[in-house]
Amino acid sequence: TKEPARVTLRNSGWHMDPAGYMMVGGEVVNESSRPVGLVRVEASLYSASGELLKTGAGYTCLSTVPAGGDSPFEVLVFAPPGGVDHVTLKVAKFFDPPFIPAPEGLQGQITNVYTDVIGQLHAAGTVTNNSGTNYKLVKACVAFCNERGEVFRSKFSFTAPNVMGPGGSGTFDTSIKPAG
Repeated sequence: TKEPARVTLRNSGWHMDPAGYMMVGGEVVNESSRPVGLVRVEASLYSASGELLKTGAGYTCLSTVPAGGDSPFEVLVFAPPGGVDHVTLKVAKFFDPPFIPAPEGLQGQITNVYTDVIGQLHAAGTVTNNSGTNYKLVKACVAFCNERGEVFRSKFSFTAPNVMGPGGSGTFDTSIKPAG
């Protein structure tokens, strides 16, 4: 019998968006020696007295988190109740083994962070294919963090070109509208 996979959380944070919803973000870390898939994170919202007010759930940006890898996640809570004092998070579910194999040999790097003329915050960069495999529709996942290192949003974009051969690279540019 193999050991159970170890999947943990880090860099989590939450905030109320001016649009009226609560955003809970963070990173899932796969501390296992094998990939896991479709990692579901549940958030529980509590009052100062410890009363459970509401729950929500979200998934990692990556469908399959490779062994030793990580992925940002978001939990969007629509119509959050007033009086939220604190939020707890837990990894509620994942597939071991995953349905989709983890890509190997892809290396991402953010090369530029900027704000455009309409106020969108961008993170742009490249993904390099250091494997011997062709990849299609490579998804670059980006965690946007506050000054405390907490994830306040995550976003993804696909690289261009949409087919990346061995030794090739693709660029990405993802953006968010920062709130506050």
